[in-house]
Parts: sequence; C-alpha cells; structure tokens
Amino acid sequence: MKNRYTAHNYMFSTGFHLLVMPIVVCMLFIILSFSDLTAQMSWEMQESGTSATLGDAFIIDSLTAFVVGSSGTILRTIDGGQTWEGQTSGTTETLWGVWFVSPDTGVVAGGNGTILMTTDGGTTWTPKASGTTDFLYRVCFINHDLGLIAAGQAGILRTDDSGMTWNPITIETNTNFTDVWFSDKNIATAVGTGGDIYRSIDGGESWEAQDSGTGHLLYGVSFSGPDTGYAVGGDVSSGNIVVSTTDGSANWTTNLEPEFYPRDVFCIDKNVATIVGEGEIIHTTDGGAHWENQTYSPANTLYGVYFLNSRIGIAVGANGSIYWTTDGGGSVAVESETTLSTKFELTQNYPNPFNPITTIRYALPRDVDVQLVVYDITGRQVKTLVNKRQSAGHYSIQWNGKNDNGQSVSSGIYIYQIAMG
Repeated sequence: MKNRYTAHNYMFSTGFHLLVMPIVVCMLFIILSFSDLTAQMSWEMQESGTSATLGDAFIIDSLTAFVVGSSGTILRTIDGGQTWEGQTSGTTETLWGVWFVSPDTGVVAGGNGTILMTTDGGTTWTPKASGTTDFLYRVCFINHDLGLIAAGQAGILRTDDSGMTWNPITIETNTNFTDVWFSDKNIATAVGTGGDIYRSIDGGESWEAQDSGTGHLLYGVSFSGPDTGYAVGGDVSSGNIVVSTTDGSANWTTNLEPEFYPRDVFCIDKNVATIVGEGEIIHTTDGGAHWENQTYSPANTLYGVYFLNSRIGIAVGANGSIYWTTDGGGSVAVESETTLSTKFELTQNYPNPFNPITTIRYALPRDVDVQLVVYDITGRQVKTLVNKRQSAGHYSIQWNGKNDNGQSVSSGIYIYQIAMG
C-alpha cells in the first residue's frame, strides 16, 4: 500500500492579515534527491504600440502609469495598463527616468541633459534647464518639492521646487552616476560605475563615498525605508552582483551573484523586493535570504521596474515590452533547494501575519504526488496551490490571499492541508 502523508495548517486573518499555525500529523523518513524549479507567475505583457527600448516607469495609481524610453518615447495608461497612448515629448533623445509628485506634476530625464516637466498629467511636456549635456538617468522625489536626478558624469542634480529648477551638486569623483534613491527626506543613496555608492544625510546637498564591497558597475538602487536597500548591476568582465544594506547605506554586503545581468530593483518593504534584468525577474519575501524566479513571456531584457504597492507593479524593457502585475508578480512560486533531508518537513509560513503574500516551506523525502490546498474554516476549498508529482527536495510556495477565481479572500480563519502519497 502506498504511504500517504497529510498535514494541516491553520490561518487566522484580521483585516488583510493572515495568521498561520502549522500542525504536523505524521512524517516519512528517506534520503532526498534533487529537484527542479517550477513557477507559476502572472506578469502579463501589454500592447505598448512601440518597438522603442523602454527604460523606466512610474505608477501614479491603480489605473494611471507612465513609461519612458528611446526616441523621446513617453507612454501613458489610464486603464491599468490595458492600453497605452503615446505622448508628445518634443524630443528624440532617449528618456531613462520618470517620476510624478502628483497626478498632474511629473519629471522625465534623459540623453543630452534633457529634463521635461508636465503640470497637466502628461498632456504637455516643457523642457527644463539641466546645465549639462551629460546623459541623465533616474529621477527620484521624496516629497512634492525635493527631488534628485542621477546625472551621469555630471554628478547629481537637485530640485526643491518640484522640478521647476535644477541645481548641480558637485561630487569630486569620476563616477558615472546611474541611479539615486531617497530613504527619507534627509538620507539619499546614489550608485554608479566602479561599484561606487555615495550617501547623503542632508537631503542631497552633500555626498560621502561608501564602501560597497564590489567593483561592479551598479545600475539600480532602491530602499523600502531608512534602513533596508539593494543595489544591483554587473558587467562582462567582473560578473553580476546584488548588494544590500540594513543600516541606511552605511554598510553594504554582497547578497547575491545572479547568473543574469540585473538592471533595476524595487523594494516594497524590508522583506519584499523585485529585481529585473536580462531575461529574468526574481523576487524575495524574506529580506533577500531566498530569491525566486518569476516567469514572464516573451522574456525580453528588462531595464526598469516599479511597484505602486505589494500587488500592482510594472516592468519595462527592450522591444517596447511592458509587463503588468496585479498580484505582486504571481500567486504561486515553487522552488526546490539542493539540500538533503531525511524526513517530511512543514515549517511556519513567513511573514506571519502577512499582507498580502506569505511563503510556505516544506520538504519532500522522496518523489511523490503532492497536493497543497487552502480551505476556509467550514472546510470549503479556497485555493489549490500545488497538485502535481514533485521530486524530493525543499520547496517554498507563495500564497497571495486569493482564491481559485483570483478573488481576494475575506478575513477569517483558514486551513491549508498538504498531502503526499
């Protein structure tokens, strides 16, 4: 007779927070082998209407977003990414940074020192003086007034009047600055060539070099608050790198050396972040301890990523590609690790409580048929997370609090049951 394992876990939710308490019923003991990566994600490709290379994006609300790219491309959606309309930028320069401080007021930056500003929600764009002909990369604002631009070899540009005027901040370095991010109104971080990371503690008026621990070219940087941040990049000669900090950019350590070239990163909170690059999207829900692939098709090179919240995000890249998600990149992600175990293991989900994604980890001692299902307290099936044969290994799976119909579940107590046999 075939052995069968069953375990139940209880989840409690208040508001949008779900609490899970695992109860292990029985175990099997056997040597593990290796298994593969499986993912079911939901980044949906949108019809952009252009073949331009798209470099950056900004989401204003669940319906409205802007994308910029080569040949002066500015695109706008007002229906959650379903359709995109080209805006008249008045330039043919490559545009590589975009940020909005309100639904009406936004700033775009790009090649040859180009800065464009709109005060009518993108209907018209007006050039602003940058004082440089260098390529301007990313834009970041911390509030309605205070903003920065990573200005290549020109250093950093700073505004305190919503982008009407920009002042150069001289930094004694040969760094080509490619991205900049505010942690709060005082602390900002800029990254660039040679693994250079610079930190400001006075709102961008002065900058001090930090030890990144790497010589890689850094393309992107993002913080979720004053402490936690990531910088990503790489090059052909030295490979690819993800570095992280948990003390507001004072100290950086290597977090990951991915096989693909990462081009941008976005932090949602201290646990959740997404990195995009050459044919890959990876995602963490535990502060970078584990990274899981998220699939999208076709797998174009991606240069920019932005999230409005933990659910709604956008990634843009080559060949006019725009990918939109409304569930954080996917409801299910399963990954196995090449470690050994001699028993079935089911661990506490993390984070707990969560909003809206939590990760459940389990181990299989041999190749078995696995079924992992979420039920409500009445025993009614809510969501099937896994229903397939899996090889022996360690797995993690995400649940975003949605049922089999893609609808968010209500507050209450939930049970997930895993069975193998």
